[in-house]
Amino acid sequence: MKTTFVLTVIGPDRPGIVNELSGILKQHNANWLASRMANLAGEFAGILHASVDEKHYPELLRQLNQLTDSNLQLLIKPVTVDEAYKVEYRKAELEVVGTDREGIVKDITHALGRFDINVEELTTECSEAPMSSEPLFKAVVQLTIERNVDLELVQEEIEKIANDLITEFRVSV
Repeated sequence: MKTTFVLTVIGPDRPGIVNELSGILKQHNANWLASRMANLAGEFAGILHASVDEKHYPELLRQLNQLTDSNLQLLIKPVTVDEAYKVEYRKAELEVVGTDREGIVKDITHALGRFDINVEELTTECSEAPMSSEPLFKAVVQLTIERNVDLELVQEEIEKIANDLITEFRVSV
């Protein structure tokens, strides 16, 4: 029997963090299923989904928790994948581009929440607009949406947030 878990890691960024994590997982024959890791403001921030044979799980946990000696903070949570959840929903990607301003993420997620849309992954960045050098906000949002939600209505709701927002939905069935 397998134990599936999600591990979050945060701490001062330095070379070798991912190597240490992957080494511990390999030592216990754990399977690295998915991850997102980045340097944000000089801090390593990572989230990892993995599975391991349940007999190896306690020792794997012990070794992962020893990483806290290197100024890393870890949170390890066992999870169960709900197959029914995958069937009733569809995946979509929303891309939003517009002039940056305070509160834009709140406004977008509030609009999505009105349709009970789940944000599965959110990637944002700010850069300078090519012609004007004004701050430009860009977000790519991975979504899980009930099958009966009208995406055109969602897009209209998001576009109401600001006149200069450009949105695009891509849906995968």
